Amino acid sequence: MEEGSLSQSGEEPKSWDELYNVNLMPSEIFLKFRKEIEGYRVGVNLEFYNAPYNEYLAKLVLKPLAPERRWKFIYEPLHHEVRLLSKKIPVTKFLNLQLV
Repeated sequence: MEEGSLSQSGEEPKSWDELYNVNLMPSEIFLKFRKEIEGYRVGVNLEFYNAPYNEYLAKLVLKPLAPERRWKFIYEPLHHEVRLLSKKIPVTKFLNLQLV
């Protein structure tokens, strides 16, 4: 087709801007801050969810640094939720069990 000619439907060809919509805004962003204090790792997790609700979630995490750590403590202040997770227990090669 020559430049400026009409397509078969009688309309001018659409520009690339009209054909595609590129959204460069991520739908999730995770920020994690960690500090080791006297044999424990204390952390703050911030999770931001852009679509569809624009929510965020904050978590405080405490776990021992020992190689045989058996638990992890998580507190979500916005939901007033406290969780104590056990160490992952291997059941099969591809399946682990964790108590909450």
